[in-house]
Amino acid sequence: MNEDKKGKNNSEYLNNSSNFDSIKVNFSWKNKNSKMKLNHNGKMEEIEILDDLDDDYSDTITDDSFDKVTNASNKNEDIENSKDDNFKISDIVEEEDSRKKKSSLNKIYISFETRVGVAIFFIFILFLWACILILQAMNFGKKEVVTYSETSKIDYSVCVTGTDYYANTCLDDGMEYVSMITDKIKANFKYNVDFSTNIDYDLSYHVVAVTRIYDGINSKKLLYEDEDLLINKTKITGTNRKIDFSKNVDIDFKEKNNFVTNYRTNFSLNASASLEVIMYLDEPSETRKVASIVMPLGNQTFGITTNIITNQDKSVEIDNNIWNEYNITCAIIGTLLIIVALLILFRLTRMVLSVTTKRSEYQKTLSRILRDYDRIIVIARNGFVTTREKAVTKVDSFNELLDARNALNRPIVYSRINDIKSEFIVEDDDRLYKYVMKEADFSD
Repeated sequence: MNEDKKGKNNSEYLNNSSNFDSIKVNFSWKNKNSKMKLNHNGKMEEIEILDDLDDDYSDTITDDSFDKVTNASNKNEDIENSKDDNFKISDIVEEEDSRKKKSSLNKIYISFETRVGVAIFFIFILFLWACILILQAMNFGKKEVVTYSETSKIDYSVCVTGTDYYANTCLDDGMEYVSMITDKIKANFKYNVDFSTNIDYDLSYHVVAVTRIYDGINSKKLLYEDEDLLINKTKITGTNRKIDFSKNVDIDFKEKNNFVTNYRTNFSLNASASLEVIMYLDEPSETRKVASIVMPLGNQTFGITTNIITNQDKSVEIDNNIWNEYNITCAIIGTLLIIVALLILFRLTRMVLSVTTKRSEYQKTLSRILRDYDRIIVIARNGFVTTREKAVTKVDSFNELLDARNALNRPIVYSRINDIKSEFIVEDDDRLYKYVMKEADFSD
């Protein structure tokens, strides 16, 4: 009887369970062969079956467990058929290893400690960057060197009365004028400054007329001085790179000239006098003269001198407190970075609390495995160490590792890596079957 027929007859023979009172099994596993003796109506029958176990085993199978024997016989029949088809188990293992290696390439595991460290690093960087941008937006303690060009200008005309010698009652500037017929002087003061960038300014200006009388012998000795406010302080504020304004002033020359004439007559002095009209610019740090016109008083004729400023490409260091587009952009980005950092901090806090304050799904599963499979699990207190290098097959679940354990009849070695990672290993002669269980695999 050949092997195929023999296996088939054995299966049919066993399936007729009514023919047997009990089954006496005597296995010899070294040659992967099994002999089964059956008590059939007082007559002992002997058949051969195949099995994959490694230890000698002898027992009596009653009618209640007869189905297990028939299943074993059918299993041996399948193994015999697979051998005849030259189907090798090693091919299955290699194919499974290849599939799992390809699958593992698509999975990237980051440990709990690494995730916490990376999160803290990013939170620190985001907060630091946000603080820098917000300080930039607020210009906190920021000094800026600004260049500027500054000019002033005076246009004037001299108005005369009581004469028909002039076609116009107001004469152009740059002439010599007769004091006796001069009534008023109309002046226009202009000021302009152009900065290299927008600045926040808060300034004011005013115009005064100063009458001075000096000693006739020593012109440095001042005998009299009087100041009249022609234009009150006018405040100008804003944010711009240019500041300019223009102001018209009427100067009562006749009144000032008569005052000086009477002063010299009353005191019999050979004194000199002048009238100076000045525009002052009031800055936070100082008040300075930006334009003026000067004319003598008490003379038969007089000319007018103008004093203006022309400053090109000057530089000044200022506190830049302007809220412009750059500041707004920095403020918005800084605020967004703070929000992102707070979200990361919130998620990090939840993750840490889920691990430290309550049992995670990972911990529950680990405890259940160690409890349910305590009889076949060996705990390696100092980690798993093998005596020689072996090929490693990683499995995707504990159930797959359990199948390997049942096939090899070897214990499962449990090794704790850290609080969120564990390894379960089944060691064969030439291969390790490993299942790595991680807390990350159980997260949502």
